[in-house]
Amino acid sequence: MLGLFVTGTDTEIGKTHVTCMIAQSMQRQGLRAGAYKPACSGLADDHPSDIDRLASALAEDHPPVQICPQSFQAPVAPAEAARLEGKVVDNKLLRDGTLAWKGCCDILLVEGAGGWLSPISDQNTVADVAVDLGFPVIIVAANRLGTINHTLLTIESVRARNLPLAGVIMNYLSEQEDSSAAHNAELIQKHGHVEILASVHFQPSSALPERDPFATIDWLELAQPTCM
Repeated sequence: MLGLFVTGTDTEIGKTHVTCMIAQSMQRQGLRAGAYKPACSGLADDHPSDIDRLASALAEDHPPVQICPQSFQAPVAPAEAARLEGKVVDNKLLRDGTLAWKGCCDILLVEGAGGWLSPISDQNTVADVAVDLGFPVIIVAANRLGTINHTLLTIESVRARNLPLAGVIMNYLSEQEDSSAAHNAELIQKHGHVEILASVHFQPSSALPERDPFATIDWLELAQPTCM
């Protein structure tokens, strides 16, 4: 199975929004996109969950449990959210949940929970799951002051685990740009020796933009395990 692992430099930096945009872009290229979130928490909020948003971005209908087999209500890390419900996060299912997508998609998008080194269970971080899946990694970085350090550290950690790094996507979180935003991508590319795949401009709502900022990306090529 071909796949891409979408991670972030932090939580709440737009990973789900970007993952949905990637799925939309793939489908415009005639590809069948799949979306998988190994574990998700915070389902008690009064707005669409990450699972709902990923499901709505796909061209075909898929049951929520296929997109995320382990979901919890409390808006805390998955392991703690599970504990509040008298449950534990199943480490094997974090990986094996991808098997439900076999034959159902051309490329599976896997979105981590929180940042790259965030705990996703009592024993595992997001990075541990990514290593076992082995998909090329896309880093979503918030385009704001401080992102250079956060992104370079994430790049270093991905490479230290011998995972292919597909590139970085810069995401604007606000209409009010700080002075660093104009130069962050250039400096990350220079010092991280990484491709900046695209910049995603601020969306006032969760609706996906009509214009595809990823139109020039060959997703099949990027998902090859040998991509650098």
